[in-house]
Amino acid sequence: NLSSIGDYSKPEANHWIKRDSIVPRLLIWNGAINIINENTFTGIGLDNFNRELHSQIINNKIQPIRKDFDNPTAGLNHAHSQFLDTFAKLGLFGFLLLSFFIGSVKITKTMYLQYLDYYLF
Repeated sequence: NLSSIGDYSKPEANHWIKRDSIVPRLLIWNGAINIINENTFTGIGLDNFNRELHSQIINNKIQPIRKDFDNPTAGLNHAHSQFLDTFAKLGLFGFLLLSFFIGSVKITKTMYLQYLDYYLF
């Protein structure tokens, strides 16, 4: 049920009472993109995502993830996306390193499958 997608752009919407998880994820991704834009090269460090997300909420850059005013970030310390999470926490170098690693694994897998195909079939 994607009923709350329309509520994403409305600050007055009670998106935290919806049953789907797309709106909180969109908020978290938006917060992660804001963090990346502010800390592109250095990132924010491995254990600072929750603090930075909370700062985004306090500065009205994103809506609260939960209605609980004591914990508006829902205690999240990750961006619900490996690429956004790595980029936000480790900056450009960490993102490029992750991309290189994933690309290397994909190339190695392709070469191995071609090797098996050539020698076994």
